[in-house]
Amino acid sequence: MKLSYLVPTTEYLTKEEEKALFKEYHETPSLRRKKQIKEDLVLNQCGQIISIASIYKNVDDIEDLFQEGMIAVLESFENYDYTHEASFTTYMRRGIFRQICDYLRRNKTIGLPQAAIEKLKKINKAKELLERLNKPITTEAISDITNIKEHNVIEILNTLSVEELDRLCNDGEGEVSILEHVEDKQASKAFDDVLDDMTEPTIDMSCLSDREKEVIILLYYKNLSLHQIARRLHLKITLISDAKSRALKKLRKALSHDNQH
Repeated sequence: MKLSYLVPTTEYLTKEEEKALFKEYHETPSLRRKKQIKEDLVLNQCGQIISIASIYKNVDDIEDLFQEGMIAVLESFENYDYTHEASFTTYMRRGIFRQICDYLRRNKTIGLPQAAIEKLKKINKAKELLERLNKPITTEAISDITNIKEHNVIEILNTLSVEELDRLCNDGEGEVSILEHVEDKQASKAFDDVLDDMTEPTIDMSCLSDREKEVIILLYYKNLSLHQIARRLHLKITLISDAKSRALKKLRKALSHDNQH
């Protein structure tokens, strides 16, 4: 069922507008005004609820998930402290996820698309690699390694990681894990192999130019930053960045080609 008709036709509230309304909600003596403010703030979460519910495309009736999301918003409304830094939208994100996960667990219905799981796994794998290499875990670095656009990485990290999603959907009794219900076709095997091999000095770099190979060694094995490499090689940092991007692309392509033979 399409839920687009539930989304308010007005523009979504900004963080500042949300906080201003919450302040007025707690200060106004008018019950009628309180009711109107609460309705506006709750309806402002419709888009976020639909966005999260739409992840589970295989669920028979997505409207049920929308209702669960609304329950989460209504139950958490009075607990939100508008004096804190986080906006109400940010505050509710995990709560909506938890409510929907609980519903899916109770009904034994999991419909998370394989593509979404693969992206989440790639991002977490990249984070693990960066940790092992003692490199800063940034969205730019994750994007470079996974080949997922940086704005998509940011969007995913702002929702939920695989571990968190798995934990939230585990009831602690029956050990029902969302990941156990998702078929893994190893579609990202080539990518995972690249990440695993990146920590081994025996990785085949024959497909790289001398400069690209040197950049990869200095970046991932010697733990130098792009700026340090640029100074060491007496090159502009843009040239180092381009060499790194080309090298990672070649390594992914080479390994993918090897796995097909």
